[in-house]
Amino acid sequence: MVAVTDRSSSRYALATELVNSTSSKKLSSSSHLNTLVVLAVTSEAYPRSHQGRRSAKGLRRAWCAGGRNAAGIGAAGKTSPSVSSSLSSFAAFAPNEMKRSPVEYLPLRGGAKIKKKIKTAEEEALEKAKQFRKEVHKAISNLLAGAIAGASVESALYPIDTIKTRLQAMKGSVGMKDKVMALRGSNSLYSGLLGNLVGVIPASALFFTVYEPVKEKLSDPKVGIPGWCAQFAAAASAAVSASCIRVPTEVVKSRMQVGQFKSAMVALKTIIKREGFVGMYAGYKSFLLRDITFDVIEFVSYEQIKQFYLERKGSPQLNALEGSGIGAVAGALTATFTTPFDVIKTRMMLQGTNKVYTGVMDCTRKMIAEEGMGSLFKGVGPRVTWISIGGAVFFGALEKAKTLLQKWAPED
Repeated sequence: MVAVTDRSSSRYALATELVNSTSSKKLSSSSHLNTLVVLAVTSEAYPRSHQGRRSAKGLRRAWCAGGRNAAGIGAAGKTSPSVSSSLSSFAAFAPNEMKRSPVEYLPLRGGAKIKKKIKTAEEEALEKAKQFRKEVHKAISNLLAGAIAGASVESALYPIDTIKTRLQAMKGSVGMKDKVMALRGSNSLYSGLLGNLVGVIPASALFFTVYEPVKEKLSDPKVGIPGWCAQFAAAASAAVSASCIRVPTEVVKSRMQVGQFKSAMVALKTIIKREGFVGMYAGYKSFLLRDITFDVIEFVSYEQIKQFYLERKGSPQLNALEGSGIGAVAGALTATFTTPFDVIKTRMMLQGTNKVYTGVMDCTRKMIAEEGMGSLFKGVGPRVTWISIGGAVFFGALEKAKTLLQKWAPED
């Protein structure tokens, strides 16, 4: 046992007061002393804000009650010599001799008890700081991964998207001559790419900044909904959030692809001047109809195929090649089912001030009446090709970006 050299310490003063105030008590066992030791150590571990409630008087009262229950009062009316010596030496504990963290005993069924460590204010603050850093890293990772994936797929497959848009804009039956005309000018196939990237990168970043947290929250077992429902709601929420950036970008891109404007800035100024700011959101309803349907089908199918594959593989994460393969399958399925919505969206965005169609239903009726049911699937070939390859590039880049960004995750 280490002797106390600093008699001004709070532990020494408290122990001395407790010993003096209880030295006349009649004890028959040293187990009473154990109660005193635990109380003294616990009181020292409490913050200063709690010292008022853990006063020496309160400890004496708790100790006396605990001692009677634990050991009882000696009938002879004398204090055991061994106990007296233990009491006198109790005040000789050094302040740093017993530095174990305080514990709390939690009752379990059957009378058993389990120890639970009580965290100090410093430990709680440190844990909160670590959790905050993890959340910040997760948010930044989602944002960067989405931006990288969106920029990758848009840059790689923009020419196919241009051909698809030109075919959809053609009225009447589309022959081989029209398809050749859609391929005219290799340079023009990249018309509007830079302006489109300005919108695609933040839109993709915003999409994943919403998608991942919503999916994570709704996938919690406490919520009690199937996994595909959580993915459905997350994809729909992210699509609506990103539409505020996607729609103006899509309007400018579509009109540049069909040759209405030569640059994104000219397109932007002209559309606002002729149609007002509302013109930047032309076809907003048809866009949401297509995009929500598209994102829900693509991401739910991707997540479900991914989950099935990982369970069979016995691995927690995909690599870039596996993500590309699953993304291609999900993209092809999505493109096939959503082509009619995409054709209607393109027609609504390209009409400008002509107002040929008053709405989504009017556009659908007129196209079927004037051009036949097949008009709703114009450009389906290039679209399925573009989106299946795009799914491979997008999800491959996404999984690769997640893997790389995970290396900078805060350590536990």
